[in-house]
This record gives sequence, C-alpha cells and structure tokens, in this order.
Amino acid sequence: MSITISDLITALNKVEHIHKIQVENVHLFFKTNEAIVLNAFKEIISRDSIDERFMIIDKEFSALGDVKTYLLEASYLVS
Repeated sequence: MSITISDLITALNKVEHIHKIQVENVHLFFKTNEAIVLNAFKEIISRDSIDERFMIIDKEFSALGDVKTYLLEASYLVS
C-alpha cells in the first residue's frame, strides 16, 4: 500500500479529534522529516502484530515523547 504524508496527517488529525488532544510536535516532525516518516510508516503498516508496530514506533519516533500510542492508532487508520 502506498501512503502519503497527507494520509498520515489526516489519520493523526482523526486521532487528535477522538482524544481531544493536539500534538503539534508530531505534525512539525512529519512535515520536516517526510521521507523518514514515510519509510517508517511503510514498515509499521507492513506488520500485523500490535507489538511489532509499537516496537518500530518506539525506535523510530522516540524523540517525540509520549505520543507512541497515538502513532499506533494512526498506523491502523492508514493501513
């Protein structure tokens, strides 16, 4: 499956709306590191296991702080 940064931002917006949060640092990271983010999410969505997805998110996005569960949710919205 081919995903775009727009797909990821749309999914992240849905997660933000559901949880009534804002994660501007993630939006900024996505926009400034588009190639890295797309490659990471291609790997993430290729995994069926929640644990495997979470481990990749933890490795690739550790600098973003405590947003891993939101990124996990977004990964299911784009897959």
